[in-house]
Amino acid sequence: MHYTSFGQDAVDKTRVGLWSYDKEKEPELEFHTYSVAANAAQNLQIPPGAMNHEMASTHEFNQDIVLHGFRSHMHYRGKSMSAWVIYPDNTSENIVSILEFSFAWQPIYLMASPWL
Repeated sequence: MHYTSFGQDAVDKTRVGLWSYDKEKEPELEFHTYSVAANAAQNLQIPPGAMNHEMASTHEFNQDIVLHGFRSHMHYRGKSMSAWVIYPDNTSENIVSILEFSFAWQPIYLMASPWL
């Protein structure tokens, strides 16, 4: 659970659903969430009065992955963001570009088809 203060009392009405699988039919793939901002969040230092402070972060995967979606998460600090894939041959590709981020609207951006 992840809560962010916004200066007002609130009531949480969390519901949880759990699914289990037959151990003899173990799934081929696993779902994981990776934070690419862990090192940036630890070093978050926005200078006083800065209106357009830029930050960057990276995450290197040690094995091939299949990307199904991407979630932006910047609380009230972020204005915009982009995410890029840098391939082993050093070519790159933009996979998501959010020009006007809103904390009230944090969807998961699902790929039209899984990103291999």
